[in-house]
Amino acid sequence: MIGPSKRPFVLGCSALLMLLVHDTAYADVRAVVGAQLSFYRKSPQYPQQSDKRLQGAYNAKLSAGGKTAQDLFYDLELYGRHKPQAAHANTGDIRQATLSHNGERVEVTAGVLAETWGTLEAYNPVDVINQRDQEEDFRGKVKLGQPGAKATVRLDDDTQLTLYGTTYARERRYAEGGERNQLLPVEVRHSKFENGRMAPELAARLQHRATENLDVAASYFVGHSREPLLTPVIGARGLEGLDAYYEKMQQAAFEAQYVIGDSVLKAEAAHRAAESDQSWGGGVGMETTFSKLLGSVGDLTTYLELYGDNRSDKAPLTPLDHDLYAGLRYALNDPRGTVIELQFTHDLRWKSELIQLNASQRIFDDFVMTSTLLLPQRTQDDPALTGLARDAQLTFGLSWYR
Repeated sequence: MIGPSKRPFVLGCSALLMLLVHDTAYADVRAVVGAQLSFYRKSPQYPQQSDKRLQGAYNAKLSAGGKTAQDLFYDLELYGRHKPQAAHANTGDIRQATLSHNGERVEVTAGVLAETWGTLEAYNPVDVINQRDQEEDFRGKVKLGQPGAKATVRLDDDTQLTLYGTTYARERRYAEGGERNQLLPVEVRHSKFENGRMAPELAARLQHRATENLDVAASYFVGHSREPLLTPVIGARGLEGLDAYYEKMQQAAFEAQYVIGDSVLKAEAAHRAAESDQSWGGGVGMETTFSKLLGSVGDLTTYLELYGDNRSDKAPLTPLDHDLYAGLRYALNDPRGTVIELQFTHDLRWKSELIQLNASQRIFDDFVMTSTLLLPQRTQDDPALTGLARDAQLTFGLSWYR
C-alpha cells in the first residue's frame, strides 16, 4: 500500500512518466542490469544482521533523455535493487524525472530533481537539495530524487543564478535488517519533520567564473535538515529502535575551485543554524592529474582533502567531519576502459580508518566487471562507523549495459 504522504510524489511522477513513454521515439534510452556478490571475513557487529559470510544483491537502472514533441527537454533515471538480507528486500527510487524549458536566458525545470553542489571528491558539505541514500552507499554519495522545481537565470556570460523550490521532504535511508554496512545499531521506527513533510523549502545558488581559472559559488537554503536527530526508543528488551527528527535549518555556503597547471585547488564551507545547534563545516583539497604517466598512455589522478567542523556533541552524526582523505585513480586508457582506485580516510578525532580498493574493466562489448576491497580499521570507537567494525569485505560485480 502507498501511504497518504507518498501519494503526491507517486502520482506526480506517474504523470511525468506517462508523458515520457508517449515520446519514447525521441528518447535516448539506456539500461543497466547488475549483480554483486560480497564475501565477509567476520560475523556482523549487531545481532539482527545476517551472519552469512556470502551475500548477494541485484540492481537495475533505466535512464532516458531527449526532447518531446512540445520542445521540452526531459531526463529520467529509475533505480531498483533486490537484496534478500535487507529489512526491505526490494527497494527503488525515482532518482530523476524532470521536464525543462530552455529560453534565451532562463531555463525552468520541474519534476524530481537530481542536484549536486560542491567541488570536493570524497564528500560535499555544502550539498543540501537531495537526501542521501546510505542504504545503497554508507558514505552518502548516492542520493534520492527530490520533488521540486528550479529556474536558472543567465545573468551574463560568466554568472548564473538558480532558484529552487521543493516539497515532500525525504527521509534518509539507512541499511537495516539483516544486511551489512549498517551505521545504526537498530532500525529507525518513526520519522518526524518539524514543519511537516509537505512544507515548502527554498534555496538560491549563485555561480560565477571570476577568472579563466577561478570558479566560485554561494548558496542559501531554508528547509528541513537532511541529517536527522536520532532519539533512542527504550523498551522491555532495552534499545528497540530510534526516532528520527528533522528540524528546521538555514544554511549559507560558499565553494570555490582554482585551476593551476595540472592541479585543481578546491574549497567548501557551510554555516548551519538550527534550534539544536549552530555550526561551521567544510573542507579543502587538491586534485592533480599526471597525464601519460611514465611514458604510458595511462592517466594518474591524486586527491588530498581535509575536512572539519565545530558541531556540538548533540548534533547529528555526519561522515567526514574531522577527517583526512587521500585517493589515487589510475585510468589505463586501454580498449577495455580499465580503472583502478585506492581511497584512504583517516578520522583525526577517533583515529579510525577506511581503506578501499576499487577496480573496473569492460569485458566483451556490453559488460563491466568490478571488484571492491573494503578494510575498516579501528572503527569500533568511532560513533559514526561503529557498525562497520567487523565488515571487512570483498565484493565482485558484473553489469550489463544496453
